[in-house]
Amino acid sequence: MEVLYNLNLLYDLKFISFYDVCKYLYLLVISVPFLISSQRLLVIFGIVVILSFILADSFYQTTFISVWCFFAAALSSSLWIIFFDWKTHSPELKN
Repeated sequence: MEVLYNLNLLYDLKFISFYDVCKYLYLLVISVPFLISSQRLLVIFGIVVILSFILADSFYQTTFISVWCFFAAALSSSLWIIFFDWKTHSPELKN
């Protein structure tokens, strides 16, 4: 069984240049803040975000949106763990 998306919305996502520009602009917006962070774990997180995006885009073109959402959910969980770990081990963050 395969999930297929009808991408004929108000704007036509089949117009490849527009779709690619939006897709890579989205990647830029979500990954750059992590890449410029002074925290090593956040930089690594940004790199993993980019790698998962490339993996989803390369191997799952038909279902890219679903696969990327799955990766984003998993990565968001790991980000929560990173911040929780900082709060428990960093004295300046404790209240």
